[in-house]
Amino acid sequence: MSKGSLVFVYVNLLLTAIFWGGTFIAGRIVAKDVGPFSAAFLRFAIASVFLLLLTWRAEGKLPILKRRQIIPVILLGMTGIFAYNVFFFKGLKIISAGRASLIIANNPVFITLLAV
Repeated sequence: MSKGSLVFVYVNLLLTAIFWGGTFIAGRIVAKDVGPFSAAFLRFAIASVFLLLLTWRAEGKLPILKRRQIIPVILLGMTGIFAYNVFFFKGLKIISAGRASLIIANNPVFITLLAV
């Protein structure tokens, strides 16, 4: 691996940590003034636009879902994305951003422990 590509990797890792950590602070600020459903919808809508543009740019077209995939994709979006964001913003109304980030970071540990 060349030195230039290694620097690129570390810069991307640093930016990922900054954006990930900044999400909780920004979410706390938004949660004070905006309701959880409105905030979740706006976050989901903005992210969807960017993901559609990135997919279109990378693939040259948008993937077409088969008929049997439509309902599962909608359900996954409603539970895995929208519900997560609603609870995220509801939680940030109640607790601090630092505590929320620790709870989210521990999710894989609790899922692993409770799955056995």
